[in-house]
Amino acid sequence: MSTRPPARGRRDSFAERSLALRDAAAVGWLQGRGLWCEPRGPFHLFADRLVDGPFELLRVWHTPARIGRSAQHPSSGTVIQIDGAIVLSTATESVGLEPGGVALLPSSGPWTLEGAVASARIEIRSRPGLWPPDVARHRIETLDAISTPFREVLVATAISALSSSLRPEDAGFSAFRQAVENLVAGLPALRSGPTATTPEETLRREALQLIAKEAADPDLTVAGLADRLLVSDRHLHRAFAEHGATPLAEIRAARADLARQHLALHPGRTGPDRLEIARRSGFRTVRAMNEALRASR
Repeated sequence: MSTRPPARGRRDSFAERSLALRDAAAVGWLQGRGLWCEPRGPFHLFADRLVDGPFELLRVWHTPARIGRSAQHPSSGTVIQIDGAIVLSTATESVGLEPGGVALLPSSGPWTLEGAVASARIEIRSRPGLWPPDVARHRIETLDAISTPFREVLVATAISALSSSLRPEDAGFSAFRQAVENLVAGLPALRSGPTATTPEETLRREALQLIAKEAADPDLTVAGLADRLLVSDRHLHRAFAEHGATPLAEIRAARADLARQHLALHPGRTGPDRLEIARRSGFRTVRAMNEALRASR
């Protein structure tokens, strides 16, 4: 295993290369990443990764196992399958991922990954907000498994970095990280399935983008949102009703996502600090924030 102490003052910024673990040590390493693991026999794991705060670039191979996330740590998570097939699941769905397939993991809530054979993949984790608010919020989004130039560039970038001696403390790493995040931000364009074609769907997407941008403003209301979009309240509600939602519910959910981000950065804080987090997330009171957090679980 090739490691180096974290950069001075940054215990969450480091590199691991040629990591080779087995059984309890491999399971413990996954637990350190916030995952549980149920091996299907003797467990072997090989990995390379770069970590810089909420950003993680990982190449991993392991023998058959069931792996999952139970706690809610909001992030934008991407899986690019390299070898072997896996099944990704949430409480309501299961999708298979073959070599070449790409999946966007739910930004919050539990999910599991199961492989009946040894498999290899690239994982990219970053801060929430890289994707539009309607992408992979509570479900798995799969992308076309066909080889596309865009996916090939992303995979080549990840493998080149992990195969090099690049480290988070190196000059230029912040620019590299931003480049990878920009590539990840473009992945929703490769999503499978039909794209929006109706005026109502276009309005809904524009509204969601505006909500994501302005959610921290406590003065953002449904009426104000409709005014900004130059439509009536009724028209705006109709656009969301087709998806079983309302503009107000989406505003609260976006603020709840912001609150989770702030709470994850400041665990264990109570009192005035929690009120400050509520205000930064667009809520006027801690009670309103707590209610929104419970409603969006």
